[in-house]
Amino acid sequence: MCYIKRITLSCLMIFGIIILFSFKLQTNSFLNWKSDRKLKWDDFKGIQPDNIYGSYHCYFNIADFEEKEKDSVIIKTNAAFLLNKSWVRKDLVDDEQLWSVQIDFDIFELYARKLTQVYSKMTFTKKEILDGKLEEVRDSISTLAGKNCKLIDEDFSYNDSEEKKKALQQKWDLKVKNELDAMEAY
Repeated sequence: MCYIKRITLSCLMIFGIIILFSFKLQTNSFLNWKSDRKLKWDDFKGIQPDNIYGSYHCYFNIADFEEKEKDSVIIKTNAAFLLNKSWVRKDLVDDEQLWSVQIDFDIFELYARKLTQVYSKMTFTKKEILDGKLEEVRDSISTLAGKNCKLIDEDFSYNDSEEKKKALQQKWDLKVKNELDAMEAY
């Protein structure tokens, strides 16, 4: 009898470790946006595909999640940096490029908040959710976020001097921070 208990206990421990490890892998595959946590090049855990060239590539996602309050469902969103998809060649990057990635991440968080604001004014039936209505709304907001990120890239591509680039960084940092602060409730 003691032998069976040991085997059962051992199996349960191994099963528990496997569950914990798989949960750890899932939660470590993305980094949720936080105001006090800036991206680092070490966050880029992906492997550069053979057919893609460059110094880095980053992936962001705006994810939906539900909070249940009594009889209703509140749909909120957050911006996430996809660690295992994003890759970097550290020998080819600098702090300016990391700033660019961070400001893009900040913009995705801003648009995630705007999406939460839009969702708060809408009601969805279960059928609409299953039929992809949430995705339609999210995709339109994500497109706007991407366009805003391109504006920053265009700003920088036409300015060569370090002084102008620093001024642009300060301008965009302040603009995005102010907009994030204004949307803090979401």
